[in-house]
Amino acid sequence: MKLIRTGGHSDGSQVLYWPEGASNKGVLLSGDEPQICMDRNQVTFMHSFLNYIPLNEKKIRRILEHLQLVRFDRLYDAFIIYGTDGIIKENAQAIVQKSGERYLKAISEL
Repeated sequence: MKLIRTGGHSDGSQVLYWPEGASNKGVLLSGDEPQICMDRNQVTFMHSFLNYIPLNEKKIRRILEHLQLVRFDRLYDAFIIYGTDGIIKENAQAIVQKSGERYLKAISEL
């Protein structure tokens, strides 16, 4: 297992990476970001979830860059909210990347 400091709403934000998890496809255990949305085909990146304050572009890009350095198929969220079980069971890396791109586009249009 490996801790990856991704930054995020705090400079010390991190995820735990387990390369042998999910039958050697890799597992990511998130702290605060990325957060699984109600639609498990999306994740979000927030500075403050409770106050609905989004992360800025620089921080989201940093998270995405760090997560591109590892391979994972499954994502476990630190929090079980929005009626989900807090797990993306497969294709998690693609979902995180696609969500990040969607999120960056949305905040650039503000």
